[in-house]
Amino acid sequence: MKLIYQKIIFINIIISVFRLILFSEPKISISKNHWNFGEVIEGTIATEKIIIKNIGDSLLKIKIKTSCDCISLNWYETKIEPNSEKELSINFDTKESEPQRTEYLFIDTNDPENSSFSWLIEGKIIKTIEKKPKIHSNDNGKTKYQANYTNEKTNQNNITIQIHLFYYPGCSYCISLKDKFIPKLSKDLSFNTELIEYNVAKTEDYRKLLYLEKKTGANIYKLPVIVIEENILSGKTQIEKELKKVLTDINNKILNTKFYIPKNILAKLKDSVPTKEQVFQKLKITPIILAGLIDGMNPCAFAVIVFLIAYLTMVNKKNITEVFWTGIMFIAGVFCLYFLVGIGLLEILNIFVGKSISKIIYFIMGIITLILSYYSFSDYFAIKSLQNGKNAKVVLQLPQSLRWKIYNIVEKLSKRKYIVIIGFFLGFIISLLEFFCTGQIYLPTLMYIIKTAKIQIKVLFYLFIYCLMFVLPLIVIFLSLLFGLRSETIEEYGRKHIRTVKLITGFVFVLLSVLMFTIVLYS
Repeated sequence: MKLIYQKIIFINIIISVFRLILFSEPKISISKNHWNFGEVIEGTIATEKIIIKNIGDSLLKIKIKTSCDCISLNWYETKIEPNSEKELSINFDTKESEPQRTEYLFIDTNDPENSSFSWLIEGKIIKTIEKKPKIHSNDNGKTKYQANYTNEKTNQNNITIQIHLFYYPGCSYCISLKDKFIPKLSKDLSFNTELIEYNVAKTEDYRKLLYLEKKTGANIYKLPVIVIEENILSGKTQIEKELKKVLTDINNKILNTKFYIPKNILAKLKDSVPTKEQVFQKLKITPIILAGLIDGMNPCAFAVIVFLIAYLTMVNKKNITEVFWTGIMFIAGVFCLYFLVGIGLLEILNIFVGKSISKIIYFIMGIITLILSYYSFSDYFAIKSLQNGKNAKVVLQLPQSLRWKIYNIVEKLSKRKYIVIIGFFLGFIISLLEFFCTGQIYLPTLMYIIKTAKIQIKVLFYLFIYCLMFVLPLIVIFLSLLFGLRSETIEEYGRKHIRTVKLITGFVFVLLSVLMFTIVLYS
């Protein structure tokens, strides 16, 4: 009895560790939803302190960007241990502010449910002299400023330098940059400038800013942000201090270089940074159709139906009607088993979607599918050696003992009276027994489906398509047998082309592996 209790305790410890590894994730909690500092006199420094907690069970990483230089923090980047907290001090300098002020903290974390969000700061500034806010509008997000050529050397190639501006709506300094500062610099220098605007209030444009930060390794804590060629200027202070110098240096390079080629680290971001949804939408349903079809062409999948039809027609001497409906019910059983197993696996996979562990799972599956691709290619050469009379071992196949067990089940059940009804259960049971052989492609495909289709009905539709593609080769073989094609001919055809199937399966595994790693990359 004591030994049993020890085993139970040990198993509980293992389960607890397993759950901790799989389900641990950080979770951010902020003591206030926003900060309204009320009414203050212009020039006052408004202050606020908030508590940021990690109520999750793994390390929380935080990085904060401010919408302007008027906001300063006691830290911009930090890590918080589970069940711990840190105080964030916020200072808001209201000097030269608009009467109604709205600013933001842009908070990026590794919390799967709150990876990027904005925290509102607002209030009213009481001014001694009322200023009328300037209204600015820009329809297409691009403004061109024609250079005023006053230098002795001129821009012979009429080069245009792109200035990329990341701003947020309501930023008065951003308006001043667009309407005054940049146009004036453009007129003072001997080249043209094109202003390209990114509104960080839009998810796509903010994603571009994060992508820029990730690819360049730059630490961006202040908005607005200006990017010119390979130069990144963050915040009002740095922009006012360095923008003219950067443009002057570029101007000198243009004047002293015969053929100047402008550099642009944002060239790949000009249209859009690919999101994980966009990456997978480009692929759409093609990998699902391909994987289902190749999985269905697996000899494990169709060998049984060949044996069943041959046994019914040659041994049991069943009439064509019984054989037809038995075959249909067998295929329906296969389809139902795969569809139900798919729903079950999708429910399990749904547990991990959006959690920090999901990246690890997709990475592991990427490695597994890569290994399976190796064995598929290895089996291709092994079968070639066997066909040439040499010794070789095929790895990815149904064990011989299980294969004979399946044939015995078919033989016993096909002698029963209600063979048509039994056909459904045959398809169901045998597919379950063969799942080790035929399910190798299924799981990674389901993991791809759950990342591609966010809507439940779309997930089920993709699952239906996969299962339909899986039974399609069964339908073709069944109809071929029904219309007089000999089972020996089909078996011979299968043996002849099994190498090709293994080769294609290897490439499908490579494709699935690439998709798994792509999910890790863009998650």
